[in-house]
Amino acid sequence: MPSLRDEGRRVQERRRPVCRAVEADNSAETSTSESSEEDALVDEGAPHEVLIRNARAMLEDCTLDEDATAEFVNEAEAQFASLAEQRAVVEAQLATAEEGLEVARAQFLRLNADFDNFRKRTAAEKQAIADKTKGDVVLALVPLVDSFESARSSLKAETEGERKLEAAYQGLYKQMVESFRGLGVEAVPGVGAPFDPELHEAIMREENDDVPDGTVLREFRRGFRLGSKLLRAAMVQVSYSEKPAAGSNGVGEGTPEAAQSIDIDIDATV
Repeated sequence: MPSLRDEGRRVQERRRPVCRAVEADNSAETSTSESSEEDALVDEGAPHEVLIRNARAMLEDCTLDEDATAEFVNEAEAQFASLAEQRAVVEAQLATAEEGLEVARAQFLRLNADFDNFRKRTAAEKQAIADKTKGDVVLALVPLVDSFESARSSLKAETEGERKLEAAYQGLYKQMVESFRGLGVEAVPGVGAPFDPELHEAIMREENDDVPDGTVLREFRRGFRLGSKLLRAAMVQVSYSEKPAAGSNGVGEGTPEAAQSIDIDIDATV
């Protein structure tokens, strides 16, 4: 590839005939041209700007000489080298910036994922605290249910006044049941349901061939659960049999009480 210096020489060779013709036509203006050339050579400004202006003036006046061309070419090559270095620096800075941007992007994605996990974990912990608090409240109120159950079993309404008292009692009991239902509380399956060691606490056994083996015959204390969490196991009496009950397939079919709510009791599903 030809250098700038070779290109300048070729330009100078092409311009010489033109320069001689111009010099012949403008011989009367020699003094004026020399004065203009001197003014251009002493022009003020940055070194490379002065060289460019001087080179342009010499081209216009056909006074381009080899020394001036060499100086201009050297300065131009130096400027080009400086620009190349600056470009390399800028490209390196750009690469560093892009690398930093990628690192920042990865950090942002990681922080966003961590925050999302934190939000989910916090929501789960909040729900767990709410469920525990609700369960503690229900456990504190369960003795009231036991008292109502005991009072109902002993109450015999014979007179008009007793029947009014029983109606008032049933109203209060129903209100308490609805409050428990609103909290998501339900009773553990009782009489007629198959015995479940996760839900029942067997304190008595009785032989009974009329129901499948392992059927709840009697409930001494009602059990409760909140959603899937057991709050209190039910104390029950469980049947056993020396022979399988007729029509039994190994799973206690139970009695109608196991599938229906007793009056307005809270063993109904919410």
